[in-house]
Amino acid sequence: MLRFVALVAVLAFCLSGNPTLATRVQGKIVVTKELRESLSELEGKNRTAVNTGYWNEPNGVIQVVLPFVNPSRDLGVVLIKDGAADRGPNDVVTVKVLAGSLEKNLVVIEPGTRIKFVSVDPYDHELYSPGMKNFLPERQSRNAFRPIDFPVEGVFDVHCKLFSHFKAWIVVTRSTDVLTVDSKGAFTLEDMEPGKYTIKVSHRGSWIHEQSFEITKEREIQVEIKLTPGGKGKATEEKNSDTDKGKKKNGKKKRRKDK
Repeated sequence: MLRFVALVAVLAFCLSGNPTLATRVQGKIVVTKELRESLSELEGKNRTAVNTGYWNEPNGVIQVVLPFVNPSRDLGVVLIKDGAADRGPNDVVTVKVLAGSLEKNLVVIEPGTRIKFVSVDPYDHELYSPGMKNFLPERQSRNAFRPIDFPVEGVFDVHCKLFSHFKAWIVVTRSTDVLTVDSKGAFTLEDMEPGKYTIKVSHRGSWIHEQSFEITKEREIQVEIKLTPGGKGKATEEKNSDTDKGKKKNGKKKRRKDK
C-alpha cells in the first residue's frame, strides 16, 4: 500500500510539470548618454526648473555634468502581457517622505490604490498634487502618516508647499505587473508563462521607452533595454545553455582544424 501511494505521488509530480523548467527572464535597463543629454537639453529650456545633483552651468573651468538617473529611484517600469487581465488595485502602498522628494521619485500604482505617505524627515511637510481635490496641502510632521486614494488613471505631480524644490510623480496605470529594478537597472522575472509581453519605462511622469519580447517555450531569456530619446525597441536574446555550449565547442573544433 505504501509503495502504491509513493508511486502515485511521483506520477502526480511528473504530470504537474517540473517547476525548475519555468521560463526565467533576466533583464537590464541601460541609461544611455544620449538620454541624459536630452534630459539636460530639456532642463536647459525650462528655466524655471530647479536642477540639483549635478553641475549644469558652463563656466570655462568646470565641465558640465549630465543629469544622473538612478533606475531604482527615478524610473517606473511596468510589464504588460497581451490578453492578460490587469492585476487590479494594490494593497495599501506605504511611501516614505524625505527632505526633497519621496523615497522613490516616481511611484507606479494601479487605479483604485491607496498610498500611505509616512514622513521620516525631521521637518514638517505639506504635500499636495495640483488638480486633486482630495490631495490638498495639509501639515504633516515626522512619523505622521497621510492616506491618499488614487481612483483613476493619470500622472500626478507631488509638491510640497513648504519646500519649493520638492518634486515627485505618482503614475497610476493599468498593467500586469510593476517591476522592481536595482540601482544598476537589473531585474529578474521568475515563472513566466508563454506569450507576448511589453515593458514600458516612465521617467518624470512621461513614458520614455517601450519594448516587447515573446516567450515561446521554457528557456532563459535575456532582455536589454537601452533608454534613448523617443526610444522604442524590440530586442531579445533567448538563451539555451545546452545549445549554446554545443555551438561554442563545435566552433572551436572547426577553427583548430582549419589551422
